[in-house]
Amino acid sequence: VNAATPSAADEKDVRVADICLIEVGGTVGDIESSVFLEALRQFQFRVGPSNFCLTFVSLVPIMGEEQKTKPTQHGVRDLRSVGLSPT
Repeated sequence: VNAATPSAADEKDVRVADICLIEVGGTVGDIESSVFLEALRQFQFRVGPSNFCLTFVSLVPIMGEEQKTKPTQHGVRDLRSVGLSPT
């Protein structure tokens, strides 16, 4: 972060953000996303539960007349297994 914004760290008028939106894309079970999910898990403890909201967004396809929710259920299960509980 400091490499991306070196001038902001040097400014005297540094303001604290009211909200920070972090998007982690991809599949929950992929090894590539595990470091980001662990960072989020640690972040929730750093800021406290009243300042942290995790939202899980998933496509629920409709095949015929039936919604296929199994992939979403598995994604939420995998997220909970790493210590993150979406609201």
